[in-house]
Amino acid sequence: VYAIFVFILRKEIALLFGVSDSVMELTVQIMPLFCFTFLLYAVTRITTSYFYAPKENLLAYIIIYGDPVIIFVLLSFVLPELLGLTGVWLCVQMSQLTVAIIGFVFIRKNDKRTQDQTGKRIVFQNQSPRGRKPESKLRAPN
Repeated sequence: VYAIFVFILRKEIALLFGVSDSVMELTVQIMPLFCFTFLLYAVTRITTSYFYAPKENLLAYIIIYGDPVIIFVLLSFVLPELLGLTGVWLCVQMSQLTVAIIGFVFIRKNDKRTQDQTGKRIVFQNQSPRGRKPESKLRAPN
């Protein structure tokens, strides 16, 4: 919803900041790229939550910290060299797209690791079918 709002009102948003005509033109061209990034951020957040739930923290950390520390930095050097100014604007989107793809690969590997040969999910000892430890029932104090 936010991405749609920003996309539709991208010219008006630029006007709020009192930008020149040339900057307004650039903003109108670049803002749709950032709207696409909002969707990728959502995918990244959901993917990390998927790994935090069963305590697969290492995979979540790779997704969270791999983006700003490794992937974005590498793309910041490579894309501007290849695409000029457009490469600068595409760094964020390509970084998030790469992280989303890595997240999907991790999910696929994690799902294959927890299935037996018949395709049914394996439930490890002390785990519920969703991968979490079953919660004990609370009793009311006497």
